[in-house]
Amino acid sequence: MSLFKCVLLVFFVSTACAQEPESTQKIVADSTAAKPAVKDSQRITTVTLRNLGRANASKVPVTFGQVFKLGDIPRGYSVSAVGASRDVLPTQVDVKARHTDGSLRHAVISIVVPRWDGSAAVDLIKSAEAPSTQSAAILDDIDAEVTIDIEGEPYSLPVMKVINSSRAQPWLFGAVVTEWPFAAALKDSAGRSHPHLTVRGNVRKYRTGDLRLDIAVENGWAYASKPRDYRYDVSIKLAGKTAYKKINLTHYHLSRWRKVVWSGNDAKIMVGQDPRYLVESRAVPSYDMRVQLAPELLDNYAKQLALPQFEPMGQGGVTMSMPMTGGRAEIGPLPAWAAAHVISQQPVTWNMTLAMGNLAGSWPIHYRDQKTDLPVTLDDYPFMTLLGHESNAFNATTGRSELFPSCDGRCKSPFSPDSSHQPSFAFLPYLLTGDYFYLEELLFWANWNLLETTPQYRDLAAGLLKSSQVRSQAWGLRTLAQAAYIAPDSHPLKRYFVERLRNNLAWYNKTFPQNAAANKLGVMSAGYAFSYFDGTGIAPWQDDFFTWAVGYAWALGFPDALPLLTWKAKFPVGRMIDPDYCWIFAAEYQLRVRVSNTSERLFDSFGTIYENGAGARVNSKGVRLGDVPCGGREMADWLTTSWNDIKPGSGRAVPGEMIGYATSEEGFPANLQPALAVAVDADAPGATEAWRKFISRPVLPEYGKGPQFSIVPLRSQVR
Repeated sequence: MSLFKCVLLVFFVSTACAQEPESTQKIVADSTAAKPAVKDSQRITTVTLRNLGRANASKVPVTFGQVFKLGDIPRGYSVSAVGASRDVLPTQVDVKARHTDGSLRHAVISIVVPRWDGSAAVDLIKSAEAPSTQSAAILDDIDAEVTIDIEGEPYSLPVMKVINSSRAQPWLFGAVVTEWPFAAALKDSAGRSHPHLTVRGNVRKYRTGDLRLDIAVENGWAYASKPRDYRYDVSIKLAGKTAYKKINLTHYHLSRWRKVVWSGNDAKIMVGQDPRYLVESRAVPSYDMRVQLAPELLDNYAKQLALPQFEPMGQGGVTMSMPMTGGRAEIGPLPAWAAAHVISQQPVTWNMTLAMGNLAGSWPIHYRDQKTDLPVTLDDYPFMTLLGHESNAFNATTGRSELFPSCDGRCKSPFSPDSSHQPSFAFLPYLLTGDYFYLEELLFWANWNLLETTPQYRDLAAGLLKSSQVRSQAWGLRTLAQAAYIAPDSHPLKRYFVERLRNNLAWYNKTFPQNAAANKLGVMSAGYAFSYFDGTGIAPWQDDFFTWAVGYAWALGFPDALPLLTWKAKFPVGRMIDPDYCWIFAAEYQLRVRVSNTSERLFDSFGTIYENGAGARVNSKGVRLGDVPCGGREMADWLTTSWNDIKPGSGRAVPGEMIGYATSEEGFPANLQPALAVAVDADAPGATEAWRKFISRPVLPEYGKGPQFSIVPLRSQVR
């Protein structure tokens, strides 16, 4: 009996089989067992299953990702699913990550719904952890093959043959479902491997007989010679039928595309989660549950999803030039579509969020190591870089250059990635689905941000983000924290990302809160912070991005972020409540914070910043703004006639209206909001007062058009 067949035949692995890792242990509730009464006190959260295309049926299998609050499911306990009739459904829990106290953090849950009539509410309850006596679903030989044709030369990959020769551990394993990963190079008719193109994916077999094939084709070997783009025809066959076909697909170097096909019933089921439980888990930002999404926003998503740009290697709903300046829906703590899904749990936001997670693969950021079959790491290549040259990419220890091979004109991807405007593509899709493709996307993006900079600037393998633009440091820190938080505990790169996050927090803490010489106002001054006013000014909105990112890392369970957050909170809080600074200008585009571009010392008071900025401005009538009472009618009139970012067409400015495009969901006051929210949650001095003043202003952003910055203090939403 092969190792593969042996592992799948029994739930507990026998002495003849490889031992299953802890992170994939699970509990299975047998639907034929006694049905205990479920107490409301056992309920952790509720998920809502919605039919997005499947006809009425019985014994419908569903798999989804679920995040849990710290302490909700202690070690020694598991989760059971309870249907509307209060019956315990067949439930399989694949544990992926635990909190520091040992309680469950993230799991992939699979259930079988006895009867399907289009929608169902399922309670997840804490249950005793006990072994199952059921056997696992058996993955019989399956007829599945991926074939590509490159200029008349066919390459193929027979899925079952690759799985049978694999030593990989199952991703899901139990009485409800088994899922087996595989990866191999496409081969020609003579059995020769393609030098660059590989197929990797997962076969998911339910005990009900339903089978899902998850395919990704990748062109991403980091150090393979002569890299290039490819153009080919592709087909995916399953159970003797062509399940997917694409003609003349251009596959860019360092990119990959994904397609999921089914044999039998395609379970087009959306799993809606309790928005409040999601934010209370702290895994996602505390988006304001009161926001009502504009119908035109949802209509726009539906129209976009029907466009050809959502096909493999497409751009989806974002610009191909990520470095392009200006506010966009994808820029924020989470992109607008993901924030909209957290808030609304609508089918169209679900589809948009997962589609954009798939299309994260289009970007040329996928550097995979042929030796490990994992994203390349700074541990193995401390001198690799996207910006450096031969002189600073040479590893004297190994005697080799770690520059990536040149394409020499063979690679012409239209996608330009950038850390300064980088969306969070894959974190929420992985959190919600547990699909391995999204996990790898998250890890690839988090790692790309580390290798983007010059090796010496990032302190080689330490992976410091400090040398980039402040907004780049913010989004890089966000994605790094997401990877460190949710990567499975058994994943080979879990420790890698946790260590890089800790390295960064240690550097920031040493440089700022632990440094007596650091500025007293909480101004982020590392990297390219002084990009305005001839090197004397900063962008406070970028600074606010960074403050939020630090607060998010702390919320995700990394306590080393708290000292930095407490120090950083001084800057957004002070701009709102310092008596010598007019809070109307808390969200200016740029602020002068030092006398000269050679001065290491910043201004030591908010009053000085104001007097050297907005307060010094004089209108056509000779009225100096610093002499006008803050926030009143006189100041509103001054701004109406003499300030250029009061919204055109709004008529007279309203007393208490902040400058910086106050009604825009992408305006500078909106950028400030998440920083103030995390300051409140951290009990930073003055934060509550600052928040009350900020949220009570008369002109607010129209977050229904895009909720990516609509973050509020978590304590205001906890039930």
